[in-house]
Amino acid sequence: MTASLPTRIRRCWMPVRQAAGVVFVAWLISCTANSQELDVDALAQVAPAPQTPLPPAPAINTAPPASGPAIPPPQAPATTVGLFNRLFANNSLTPSPQKRNTSLRQLSESPMFGDNQDAACGAVELLGIGVLAAEHPALGCFRLNISENNTPVPTDRVYFRYNHLHNSLNFDVTRIIGKEDGLYNLNVDRFIWGMEKTLFDGRASVEVRIPTSYEITPDPSIYVTESATNLPYTTQEYVLKNIGMIYKSVLYETPNFLISAGVAVDMPTAPGLDLDVRVQDTFPFTHPNVPPPYDTPLNFSGNIYVENSTVNISPLLAMGWTPTDRTFVQGFIQYDVPVNPTRVDGVIVTKPVDPNSNADDFRSTDSSHLYQQDLLRLNLGAGFAIWKARQGRITDWRISSELHYTTTLENARNAVLRAQFVNPADPNQVLPLGLAGDITIGNVANRVDVLNYTLGNTFVIRERTSIGTGFAVPLRTAADKRFDCEFILQINHLY
Repeated sequence: MTASLPTRIRRCWMPVRQAAGVVFVAWLISCTANSQELDVDALAQVAPAPQTPLPPAPAINTAPPASGPAIPPPQAPATTVGLFNRLFANNSLTPSPQKRNTSLRQLSESPMFGDNQDAACGAVELLGIGVLAAEHPALGCFRLNISENNTPVPTDRVYFRYNHLHNSLNFDVTRIIGKEDGLYNLNVDRFIWGMEKTLFDGRASVEVRIPTSYEITPDPSIYVTESATNLPYTTQEYVLKNIGMIYKSVLYETPNFLISAGVAVDMPTAPGLDLDVRVQDTFPFTHPNVPPPYDTPLNFSGNIYVENSTVNISPLLAMGWTPTDRTFVQGFIQYDVPVNPTRVDGVIVTKPVDPNSNADDFRSTDSSHLYQQDLLRLNLGAGFAIWKARQGRITDWRISSELHYTTTLENARNAVLRAQFVNPADPNQVLPLGLAGDITIGNVANRVDVLNYTLGNTFVIRERTSIGTGFAVPLRTAADKRFDCEFILQINHLY
């Protein structure tokens, strides 16, 4: 009988846990055997001081006998406090933040700017024509980008970040509204509040990001008739996005070089996308059961709900290098893996084109799944302190230059809802829209390769607070261009 998944996980985990316990006990015994001195300062904090002075102890003659060998004085045993000081405080390869070199501290004071979260961002297409582009996590947008306002060094900090993406939402509704000005661009503003806390004497950290965005509403209602339409849809509001958590730990560290690794989790906390569509117009498409001309009238309404349920896990590897106390280099590698798909449900009500027809309405329901694509993100940046001061409020002024590359590692697996319509030649016949593209939800551009360049400058105030502004531009075009330009503001305070 095949064991259940939890049972198999427990069976695999138990030998790993036992082996780790054996290694740890052996390490403790080895360090205890090699410990040669008592941690007097730590022991003094634990042992209570005597309340009354004690009489002096009689002198003891410890001199060796004249004819015998020398007897060494007794050694103090290793205490628990002294043992942990030996294990953790005296490791020169991974010093605590208080012991870190001043040049390596530049990385904590000058986090990377990054670019934006979008790469394989989806849209909603009707009959092969895009009707809605939204920066929504349910469509694979706004995925966690670890390099944004981050550093390879575990740091105690709180921060705020603001992004303005100019012309970020691009969609063409010319074929729907029948006008030449159907190409429309929309700006997006993002806000992120975050906190990072170090663990294990500064060797690791846990970071939490809470993002919000001013963008297309998560419950848009779109209508297209012969006389009116609300396309392009431009209603915006502030929306909570997916909350992200990042864990990173130092693998190797010298006074001016550091390698860290970790994992990030993007949790589906944003609301789902609830789209209402009402169409009563003529669309140009071909169908084998409809005689020419191929401008087919449609009359239907529908509701499309894309639930936001995908969890993304991202292993990461980071590097920081400070050749001098004025220069620094840092980079991130992130592999973004969606754990589960997103469910898409649709309800379509098809009506006769002729309002005087006695034919009944046709109601159909369909469901599908949207699979987000695996992403690989490569980020590299370098900076230089063009001005430093030992006194005053502003102690550093630094310039940084960064390249950010994001690519999809697989083809898009979009959700498709099988819509239907009433045959104009026979009001009692309902035909599928299969050859017309149906309703497609997802990344209709399929594979993308996004390359952006960011230039920023950072002011450090009293070695505690940094204020940085950056400007990002895309280096590619078409589907690989997610915005025209981006302004970045990030404020970090070390504590």
